[in-house]
Amino acid sequence: MSIIYINPFQFAAAPSPGGFLLDDYPNAAAAYSLRQLRTGVTNVVSVRRDNDDTEQDFTATQVSDGTLVAWVGAGNNGFVQTWYDQSGNSNDVSAALQNNQPRIVESGVLVTENSNPAISYSNDLLSGNCPLVSTSNYAIATVYRIDTQVDINPRYFAINAAGSGISLQLGHNTSDKYFNRVDSSTTITTDPYSTLGSTNLLWWGASAGVLAFSRNGQLDAFNTSGVPTGDSTIGDGLFIFKGFRENSFYSNTGKIQELIVYPSDQSSNRVAIEANINAHYNIYP
Repeated sequence: MSIIYINPFQFAAAPSPGGFLLDDYPNAAAAYSLRQLRTGVTNVVSVRRDNDDTEQDFTATQVSDGTLVAWVGAGNNGFVQTWYDQSGNSNDVSAALQNNQPRIVESGVLVTENSNPAISYSNDLLSGNCPLVSTSNYAIATVYRIDTQVDINPRYFAINAAGSGISLQLGHNTSDKYFNRVDSSTTITTDPYSTLGSTNLLWWGASAGVLAFSRNGQLDAFNTSGVPTGDSTIGDGLFIFKGFRENSFYSNTGKIQELIVYPSDQSSNRVAIEANINAHYNIYP
């Protein structure tokens, strides 16, 4: 009788680029999306409809299959009250004031980008807890589009925690270069980009304090200093859209579909995480 030796690792399943992102690459501090990012996640967003100000939670499937639009109703608008954190850490972002709530349904039609559900923002603000423990090691990936800007150096996000000395701001400057501002120190990318009018997969990261940036899968280092300067935080926490000072001057318009924040160095996983995101959103070849 012959003996068959079986490699115990032979049948181990490799993570799939099309699987749940946070199952394959866990330990995010905060994760916001209109798709499901982790096994066991139920509701991804809480929406207020403007005809009667009723609020209701929705799963990713209900957002995309017409359930949300049917609930909002023909001709009505649906506004994001809370964007739920799918990391499991309950770092939800929300807008207590109706004037700060971005739209997910406009005049009875689901907001989309590249055929996927999206959130449309215009002078809006979602905020929540600070998801970072330091600015020495982190990774932030987002699917983001900016169409118009009012501030000359618009911030996409601001993450602040005064007690921990964390002050991080991410955006682009007047020369269409992306910047990473930690406290009062600002670095900008080497290359200029067309920053307006198209959806991009953006990655900001830090490994032992060394900064890196990627747009649509292409790395570019932060290696020069430049604007903006001066204090421009609006408090402690995570601030999306109006991530500058809380007034209408520092506002932008555009769309967002996903934001993942890791409190650790993810440089070794960057390509795989970007592949997972791009496989769903089809942003670049």
